[in-house]
Amino acid sequence: MNEKPILFKAEMVNAILSGQKMQTRRLVKPEPWGVMRPRAGEEIWPCGFKYAPGSKTNGTPYKLTCPHGKVGDQLWVKETWAAGLCGDGLKPSELSEAFYNKYGGVWYKADGAGPPPGKPITPMGKTRQSIFMVRWASRIQLEITNIRVERLNDISEEDAQKEGVLPWEVGYTDYLDDRKFTLSAKESFKTLWQSINGAGSWKENPWVWVVEFNKL
Repeated sequence: MNEKPILFKAEMVNAILSGQKMQTRRLVKPEPWGVMRPRAGEEIWPCGFKYAPGSKTNGTPYKLTCPHGKVGDQLWVKETWAAGLCGDGLKPSELSEAFYNKYGGVWYKADGAGPPPGKPITPMGKTRQSIFMVRWASRIQLEITNIRVERLNDISEEDAQKEGVLPWEVGYTDYLDDRKFTLSAKESFKTLWQSINGAGSWKENPWVWVVEFNKL
């Protein structure tokens, strides 16, 4: 069993914590072109594909393994966080797990969770971006249960719900405008994808890894 880090936005961290999010879609890199649909359940491309035009290996068949791991591997979640104020002058790699377990603490922006009452001796320090989270500060561990590849736009309504989009009484969250809602989970996921990857990213309909997981 191997483990790798994976980044999630605050909304998706909360969806994982609540048990709503059980899938994540990540871009296949490099993007294949002119290819047939891969067989469901394959962790690698089942046949020779070509890199995109302009690539140094253009025209060379290749197989691609999911960079996020394989079934049975684990992922530790990186999210926006903060350590105690006493560590603000230190890089994340310089923060001591032993010190913070005894005197400090870790705070998480997604849901405001922090150390147990009375544990920290300093207030919360500066906000640190998810990419800089160190392994010992991570609170969420996931186990990969399935991996497949598909076109982004092929997501089903059921799978969109498993992506953790937030339901309203009459629909789902519009992640491009929180004053609005969508009528389907798929439309909601479309806005979520665009909020992360930019305008036009849904229309491009790229190949994506579909990583299914359970929270441990």
